[in-house]
Amino acid sequence: MLMSYLGSIGTVMSGSGFSDALEICYGPNAVAHMISGKAFSRALRGYLLVDAAVTARFMSLVTSDCACTADVEGGSVDVVTQHTDVVSVDELMSAFSSVWSNGCDSEGMAEADDHEALVALSTRLAEVKNKLLCKSRTAKLQYFFEMDTVKMFIRAEHCGDWNLHLIAVTRMLNLFAAAVHFQYAKCARLYLQSMHQLPETHPWLHAQFEEHGFHAVRRSDRCWSGLWTDLVIEQVLMRSLKSTGGLTHGRGMTELVQLTWIHSMHSCAEMHSAMTSLTNAAHMSSGQHQEVGASRAARDRCDLQGSQTKILSLHFAVSCILCQVD
Repeated sequence: MLMSYLGSIGTVMSGSGFSDALEICYGPNAVAHMISGKAFSRALRGYLLVDAAVTARFMSLVTSDCACTADVEGGSVDVVTQHTDVVSVDELMSAFSSVWSNGCDSEGMAEADDHEALVALSTRLAEVKNKLLCKSRTAKLQYFFEMDTVKMFIRAEHCGDWNLHLIAVTRMLNLFAAAVHFQYAKCARLYLQSMHQLPETHPWLHAQFEEHGFHAVRRSDRCWSGLWTDLVIEQVLMRSLKSTGGLTHGRGMTELVQLTWIHSMHSCAEMHSAMTSLTNAAHMSSGQHQEVGASRAARDRCDLQGSQTKILSLHFAVSCILCQVD
């Protein structure tokens, strides 16, 4: 579903300079597959990089102490006015450090002074986007809304938030239809209808999803460790089915063999886990997600703030996205 949604974003954003922005970091052939959503990992990273680059440009406007304008087709629009309170960069850095170190919740945000800067920043960014929507045709494509939906869906899966998952799928329906992904639009709507009826039809299953987040698969108890069910099916079940000792390698595909294999899988998994623990051969993990590691952060920083030529090209590409500038 997320792969199709990324492809829908690429379809809607075609002709806006979006592919030019991606070609700064990827080759033209790779970008073609990213736009279709098939190169999922590259597409997700590239889309998030463009979103971060445009957000950084907006933040340079809302943290400025003077009135700023953005050029759009047919003229310009004031995106930051002098009478609005300026968001301090120092306050933002302090708030970010506080949230990163201590976390935050709804009560903490209401009481801590540092978190007021984050609320002010969110308000100012919303003002800038709304003003651009009035003038820029490309801004009306709602790229930020679509990327917020992508982040919401990923967060719902990794954290096991069932209600957020349903909200994210609901927000996907319109873009599926606009991008002529009618099969996903139809099936996602039917899926939502079934899930909303789940409390009446299968109350026990709904409780497992809503209270425990069991709609996502977890192989560890760490935060942000939830996995998509289709990903686990492909990389765990299908891999074991097609590997040595699986059904497709000499054992046959008769009904009796299939039943024996399915009913013995959980016991084999428990034995494998016990043996790896006994022999101290278990795979050791640092507990850190790979996308927040030092190597990934350095690579993202290089793509966003590399050479001066790359920065100028990125700003020009972002201008194409925002203002339809050829």
